[in-house]
Amino acid sequence: MGNRLLSLYASGPTEEMRIAKLQKPHPEKAMDFPAPPPFDAKINFSGLKLLIVDDDADSRDFYRYCLEEHGIEVVEAADLATASLLLDRYKPDLVISDFLLADGTCLPLISQAKELQSEAGRSVGVIILSGLVQDETRMLAREAGCDQYLFKPVEPEQLISAVVWLAQIFPIPYEGDY
Repeated sequence: MGNRLLSLYASGPTEEMRIAKLQKPHPEKAMDFPAPPPFDAKINFSGLKLLIVDDDADSRDFYRYCLEEHGIEVVEAADLATASLLLDRYKPDLVISDFLLADGTCLPLISQAKELQSEAGRSVGVIILSGLVQDETRMLAREAGCDQYLFKPVEPEQLISAVVWLAQIFPIPYEGDY
């Protein structure tokens, strides 16, 4: 069963992808995703808006708890359609999403976040949290514009460190900037 071939198909606007054989991640292959620095509890998150997308309610609750504990404003979606609407209406600074959702991969959502970034003239960071560890999946996420890819299960400090790192790269806009 460990070498069983797992075939998952997901359609995006113009692509169909095949994800094959699950394997252990290769720590020596960073796939261009730098490790976030350790979390500094002195960082002020007020004004940071974040969209969580995961089809698992327990995961969303866990992420929400970890993030709201640090003053981050959070909205959540269980599917791509809801996430797409919230991305347009809520205009988050960061998006955290599972790679594989019940209704497809998050690749179209990453593209939408990056289009919003271009249209609004502001940055939107994207973090993927996933149990899919194969290099091909991480390469697809990177090519779509993902800024950070973390493997599940994610420790709270790991999640907050990734958010801190991206919040520093993608500065939080002041009210009225968009």
